[in-house]
Amino acid sequence: MTTTLGAFAVAVLALGACGKSEDKSSGSSAKEPAAKAPAATRSGLELFAGKVPALPPPVDKIKPGMPGDQAKAAAPDVFAAKYGYELPGYDDVEIKVYLHDKSQRVHETQIELKEPLETAKTELAKKWGEPRTTKNSIDAAIYYWDHPATGVRAKLEGRATKSVIHFSDVMSNEQLLGTTPGKFGFETTPLLGATKDAVMKGYEVRDPQERADDPDAVWFSLPPLDTSEYGGSVAVRFKNGAATGYTVSVSFSWDPAAKAKLLAGLETLFGKPTPDRMYLDFPGPPKVKVDHDGKDQLVIWVADYKK
Repeated sequence: MTTTLGAFAVAVLALGACGKSEDKSSGSSAKEPAAKAPAATRSGLELFAGKVPALPPPVDKIKPGMPGDQAKAAAPDVFAAKYGYELPGYDDVEIKVYLHDKSQRVHETQIELKEPLETAKTELAKKWGEPRTTKNSIDAAIYYWDHPATGVRAKLEGRATKSVIHFSDVMSNEQLLGTTPGKFGFETTPLLGATKDAVMKGYEVRDPQERADDPDAVWFSLPPLDTSEYGGSVAVRFKNGAATGYTVSVSFSWDPAAKAKLLAGLETLFGKPTPDRMYLDFPGPPKVKVDHDGKDQLVIWVADYKK
């Protein structure tokens, strides 16, 4: 009897032990599922894989001068972001596309990177070659990569601890001047003799504007030369419904060699000039007068440009 009771007690204890073991395995002390690691992010500098400056996806289809509605269709997510598009999968990359206020055409595209200026410059130089360097008003470096063949300029500058690339357009001295006597290379529509409507249409990507204070003139911009920081401009004069002359302003950015190259090109187009104090008179046709005394730009008057 004693033996039977003892065996029963042992069995009960064993069952109790089994129950405790099961409770322990199913209680609050059980291990939680492991949290997923955050998705890896890539440096924004990895966006630029080519050997020449170019916009990366999702803005690779956007070009300066493009109508705003076309740009929005090409990159809808970028335009949907109110304060800049944060590119998924990349570490602190923000994209913005700027439009001209009046025409609503693309002015430039900016890509802000997490990397500081000199880090970004070093990595981009490995892909695009060494940049042209200038300084801003506070003596900080600005780097330019220009590719006139595709019309792309990438300007890199610092922004606090980060950096930003401004993508816009650019042209070469040869693209500005061309080789056809009597006209400039940029003249996709010949200016002399053109109607105002023809000029407005022919140069629509250059954001042409009619002057409120001078209804017989139209102004439009030109891309900067690859030797210059800023762009040029053209002002066209109309009389009796047709363009009789125009003025071209173009920067050579204090570079004497760039200035000499421009003047040599003008001689090819408009004949050997005659000096007249601070001006050069080219015989044409058409007749051209150039103010070449400035340290930064040439002002070129073509044919009958006066009111």
